[in-house]
Formats: sequence, structure tokens, C-alpha cells
Amino acid sequence: MKPRERARVALLRAEIFFALGRDKDAQTALRVARSGPGDVAADAAMLDARRTLKGDDRSKAHAQLTKLA
Repeated sequence: MKPRERARVALLRAEIFFALGRDKDAQTALRVARSGPGDVAADAAMLDARRTLKGDDRSKAHAQLTKLA
């Protein structure tokens, strides 16, 4: 499997794991997605930032979004 495909599949797996409540598995998949090509890594970072925004730690979410800008 090509690196782009591997990263894209990992991103999709992360979304599924989050939906299933398997946060630890989702974070592992996100690490793989972040190591992929820039566009996939950016999508993974955005997914992580959006998940953080839904939580209580606004300063962490702000820091993540600042890194993306």
C-alpha cells in the first residue's frame, strides 16, 4: 500500500474508532495519518482539533488550531 493510501485509511479508521468510542485506537490511527502526505496530515490534525473543541480544554484546542494556521 502506498504511503498516501496508508495515511488516508488510517484517517478513516480514526474517524470510525472515535465514533465507536475507542479513543485509544483512534489516537493510534491519527498518529499514522499525521505521518502521511501533507494534505492527509492536515486533515488528521483538523480532526484532532475538532475533537478537542468538543471537550472542555479550549486552550489546547486553540493551540492545535494555531499550529494549523
